Amino acid sequence: MKKKILLMFSSLFLCTLVACSESEDTAATSSATVTKIVENNFNTTTSPFTLSDSTTYTLDSQERIVEVERRFVSNSNVGTNTFIYNNGKIAQIERRLNNVLTSKSYYTYNGNDLSELRTESISNTGVVGSINKHTFYTVQDTIYSDWERSINGGATYSPVLHSKMVIQNGDRTFYEYYDPINLEWQRVLIAFDANHNPITETKYNLNDNGIWTVIQVDNFTYTTLKSPFYRAFERTFGRKTLGMVYHLSGNALNQVFARHIAPYCFETYTTTWGGAEAPTFQFTNTAHNTEYAKSTVINCFTSAFTTQLGFNYYF
Repeated sequence: MKKKILLMFSSLFLCTLVACSESEDTAATSSATVTKIVENNFNTTTSPFTLSDSTTYTLDSQERIVEVERRFVSNSNVGTNTFIYNNGKIAQIERRLNNVLTSKSYYTYNGNDLSELRTESISNTGVVGSINKHTFYTVQDTIYSDWERSINGGATYSPVLHSKMVIQNGDRTFYEYYDPINLEWQRVLIAFDANHNPITETKYNLNDNGIWTVIQVDNFTYTTLKSPFYRAFERTFGRKTLGMVYHLSGNALNQVFARHIAPYCFETYTTTWGGAEAPTFQFTNTAHNTEYAKSTVINCFTSAFTTQLGFNYYF
């Protein structure tokens, strides 16, 4: 049940992130401005590979995301997310499928910090259906988050997940959550390099004896090229909030969701997930200049995953 809940929200990651638009990496340090990012998802079971869907991120002059459009080849559906800013922060994100409004997200801040993220699903008749609400509050150096869901328009809420995290120098080094449905605890520790790239992510479960047991270890290395994909996300949401909502990014390994918090392009990625049948990854990065990549291809070699991701950056 826990995995189903997390996977259900992985496709909403772009739509549910929130933060200040202020960037740690200012425009003055970049040699070019990215105006568009195109992400292509290929089916690798065919020869040659065939395109499954394509996502286009449109950026403004500050390289913030203003629109995300995803086109599906199989059924010609088009999903569009529109980002609305107010006072330098995201105020609302509207999602449409084939031009029909399907959901909205609203954002509340305490100063510059996210305090609540509320996402409402909307029926074809314009009626609000389910509501997912994330509240955040800080006690000393720990950020706590409560995820609640309502199926009656907000009259009552049921708990989905209670979590806490520690963010140090912009890096989320500690995350722990309690699943009240499955009565399960999990912990994630992440080590970062000097460039704020995650290099080791270790996941634990709390067993019946009260002992934290390692269940998965992921390791990453990086090239010297910076990632325009990360730069767009950091300028849109801010690094602190990218860490605060990282657990909503999903758990599909072939998507390599660490790209949302890694300023540099991946060189290698290894995981213990799957044991002897753990997938292997291959990254191909092409340089735009000596600083940034202009394209990235992610191949995943395993029978469990049948996709290839390609990113093209337009300067």
